[in-house]
Amino acid sequence: MKPIWMKRISIVMVLAVLTAATFAQKKFINRAGMYISSGEFDKARTDIDSALKYEENKINPKLWVTIGNFYYEVFKANKTEFFSDGIHPLHAAVENYKKAHELDPMDKLKNEMILKLEGMYNNLRTLASEKFDAKEYGTAKDHLLNCLEIKKFRFYKGAIDTVVMFYAGATANLSKDYAKGLELMTLCRDMNYKGEAAYVGMKEAYWGLNDTANAIKILKEGMVKCDPNTNIIFELVNIYLITGISPQDALTYLKMAQEKEPTNVTLYWAEGNLNEKLNRPENAIASYEKAIKVDSTYFNAVFNIGAIHFNQGVDILNAAKDIPINQEAKYTAEMLRAEEKFKQALPYIEKAATLEPENLDCLRSLKEIYIRLKMNDKYNSVKQKLESLQPK
Repeated sequence: MKPIWMKRISIVMVLAVLTAATFAQKKFINRAGMYISSGEFDKARTDIDSALKYEENKINPKLWVTIGNFYYEVFKANKTEFFSDGIHPLHAAVENYKKAHELDPMDKLKNEMILKLEGMYNNLRTLASEKFDAKEYGTAKDHLLNCLEIKKFRFYKGAIDTVVMFYAGATANLSKDYAKGLELMTLCRDMNYKGEAAYVGMKEAYWGLNDTANAIKILKEGMVKCDPNTNIIFELVNIYLITGISPQDALTYLKMAQEKEPTNVTLYWAEGNLNEKLNRPENAIASYEKAIKVDSTYFNAVFNIGAIHFNQGVDILNAAKDIPINQEAKYTAEMLRAEEKFKQALPYIEKAATLEPENLDCLRSLKEIYIRLKMNDKYNSVKQKLESLQPK
């Protein structure tokens, strides 16, 4: 039997060995932190790699904070040689801080983490704004989603940056990540943030997901819940115009929009366009005339009135081809009726040509009218202009 003092020596020796081993493991973490502070990133990475070899370190939140700090500092120093392939260094920093957060339920590292997180957050917002302006919507979305991840840390106590959330949803839609866009825009709606814009964002997501029924449903909900301006109304009208669903509803909503914005020529053009689709040419002309009354230089309305008359003339000519040869009087009457339609079209198409002198559709229509009305000089002039504009 060993003396008691020998047992004590054995225990002390074991503890000393364990302590030395633990210290050896932790020294890599501590030293990596010092190297990061001094900008010696190659040495820091070597020590981080060494620390990761010990399983005990992998449950130490300090290791993941250190790795997060590494990525944050190499980002600030723009040391691209230390960036991980396929992941932005700020995203990597946030991801490693999340691991630390999970391993630190008592938030012992809160003070160390929160200042860095605020810096990451501000940098991510700035980068997102730059990428949004550059129309790199997918990258902007990823930066904003990382901002939202930061706000999930316990010490933010559930605070949500609704501006970031809205633009994360918008960039998700713009980058065709419609499922994420729907998720975020729904949260905006539920938090009563951005009102009408949130409903339009949800519609964009549903539309991108080919869910027309819910796109219409959510816009109608927005009509009830918000005091909508023409945006939400026009979104509904656009769906009706594109799909052909409930055209009468579309006309009703257009009337509502016109009451809110009586000088918006686009609304009268949309009404005219819808009436054309419903084969109501006279109603369409009346709508286009309203647009011209507001803005006499509005090309689309001017040209469309001329196009309606022109197309009616062409339809009459095509139908006249089927008139029996022994009904010459009827045929002559139809020719005169077609000619009258071309005469009605002429002033509108000519006016449209002055508004957009190089519009090929407009010039082609003019050429056809001039030849039908035997206006040879004008026909030759517009023919030459068309030839000069069309590629050889």
